[in-house]
Amino acid sequence: MPAPLGAHYSLLITHYSLLITHYSLLITHYSLLITYYLLLITSTPRRSRKY
Repeated sequence: MPAPLGAHYSLLITHYSLLITHYSLLITHYSLLITYYLLLITSTPRRSRKY
């Protein structure tokens, strides 16, 4: 029984590592979006607000 258990655990490890990389990519993507929108928000009032 040790062979299928080893394959099962290796599949679980690869699955969770893929999930971790997926969520880290999502986190970096959203942090880049947040910084982009913050830059837009901070840079636009100097040009648009003239009152």
